[in-house]
Amino acid sequence: MKYFEGVVIDPDKFRVPNYNISPFDTESIASNLALLKQGQEFDLGLIKHLFGTSIKLFSSGKMAVDFAVGSYKLTAKDNVAIFTASDGEYISSCVTSIIDKYCTWTREITSNTKVILVIHDFGLVYKNMDFLKTFGLPIIEDRAMSLLSNNAEMKIGTYGDYTVYSVPKFFPIQYGGILQFNSDFTADDRDPLTEWESDLFKLICFYSKGIADQTEKRRRNYRLFEHLFEEIGILPRLKFSKREVPSVFMFTLPTFIDKIRLKTFLQHNGVEASLFYPENTAFIPVHQNLSEYDILFIFKLIGFFLKDEGFKSKD
Repeated sequence: MKYFEGVVIDPDKFRVPNYNISPFDTESIASNLALLKQGQEFDLGLIKHLFGTSIKLFSSGKMAVDFAVGSYKLTAKDNVAIFTASDGEYISSCVTSIIDKYCTWTREITSNTKVILVIHDFGLVYKNMDFLKTFGLPIIEDRAMSLLSNNAEMKIGTYGDYTVYSVPKFFPIQYGGILQFNSDFTADDRDPLTEWESDLFKLICFYSKGIADQTEKRRRNYRLFEHLFEEIGILPRLKFSKREVPSVFMFTLPTFIDKIRLKTFLQHNGVEASLFYPENTAFIPVHQNLSEYDILFIFKLIGFFLKDEGFKSKD
């Protein structure tokens, strides 16, 4: 164990905190069980407002992407063209591993492109949706990390055949992916909701009543991280418009800092972190359930690592 400015580094394995990119944590289990025991109901009108009138539920957003891609009956000679709002080389392997089951994927439209997948990643929204529509190809929109974000026309999530959502990315719920059907696509007729589907709807309805407050808290946390990092000379990688709501805080590291070691260090100390390949860039939680002191704790962890690596903050 080490001690740095009030923060325990490398604690006992049974005393490691748990800061996820999702707002879900251990306390959420008891809270959600209590809500369901109290007879929390769901409002179908609210569900339709959030996700559209025709939807299908899955255990995860990844499963929803799999269903959408699989519905096009792609062959090995076909490809899916992937576009991301963050405009970098990074694409989550959760997405590419699914496409690899069916066909190849590219970062541009080719003669073999049969489907366009647009990933509104990290809370950003892709800016050129109308241009992509001109190709006349089927479009899947992935809003797994951008449920709360939109464009000036308020049309994100309506451009394609399908829109994908990941419930745990926004609400403190342990599971849940939602596939929204647009255009001429409709969800299959089905039996009544299962217990897990009904409970998922109930929890979504409860937590979605606080969306305005959650949105402001995410923005507040982002601004706090931004201020703390800029004070030591480290800049954020992403910029958000007034209609976009951050899902992570992403920051660019000095070139001599080992990003993989930073990721390992943070995860070992209880903070979910990932890397924006191939850049020397990392991203960390910024969700609405983080307090000012949670933000400070995560920042101090990173500060300890940077100091240990020989980083000197600006005066």
